[in-house]
Amino acid sequence: MLRRITIAASLLFASQFIVTQAQANSECHATLNDDIIVTPNAVQITGASGNLKILPDGSITRNGKVLSLNTEQRSKAQQYQQTIRQNLPWVKKEALSHLANAHQALDKVVVDTMGKGSHIRDRLSQLESGLIKQIDKVIETRASGFAFNAQAVKQVEPEGRKLIEQSLGGILQDSINEMSRKNSEQKGDGKQMLMSLLGGLGGMQNGFDAEWKKQEKELKRLKAEVCRKASQLEQQRISLMNAIK
Repeated sequence: MLRRITIAASLLFASQFIVTQAQANSECHATLNDDIIVTPNAVQITGASGNLKILPDGSITRNGKVLSLNTEQRSKAQQYQQTIRQNLPWVKKEALSHLANAHQALDKVVVDTMGKGSHIRDRLSQLESGLIKQIDKVIETRASGFAFNAQAVKQVEPEGRKLIEQSLGGILQDSINEMSRKNSEQKGDGKQMLMSLLGGLGGMQNGFDAEWKKQEKELKRLKAEVCRKASQLEQQRISLMNAIK
């Protein structure tokens, strides 16, 4: 039972992991190490290469000094800032969308097996809310744009796992309590009640398993696309930095 609940919770956690997987997944070799702040007027990148400010027209200020650029350098800078503006919001949007879909699917399993009044639904909602906050730490939406916080990546994965661990015990206990309460209201001997309890828990287990299998393929596809976009950003960054040495 606990393994099945872990699978269910992992389906939610996987949505948060989409945001961090380009940093932590051994299958993806792209690593975004710079902090990035994006506004309509500029993209600011802070990291090992110093402090870069790139305007939409490709103009660059590095460590407070305006650089004199040729056509190729300006074009690379313009392309890089455009890719940042496109790729990072896309990653967050897709992660949040997958998280919402996973929550909705798991909630349906709980309603079908445990009923609309199950406390497990509240726990799933609380877990989703907590994971959304973790996603926001990595790609933060601001009134004037958004920010990518590279250092937050190292924090959110263990924090997300901790959220799940805290939820697991409550979900398991709620499952047992609610099924026991239902069975106690029905007539029958102890053996019948036990079999009914195990059957009810088994129904939810099977529902969680089936939902994981449904979404696993889409999750793999999405992770690969996130890795591709992260790799594109890193390749453009390296190309630009080499061009303005």
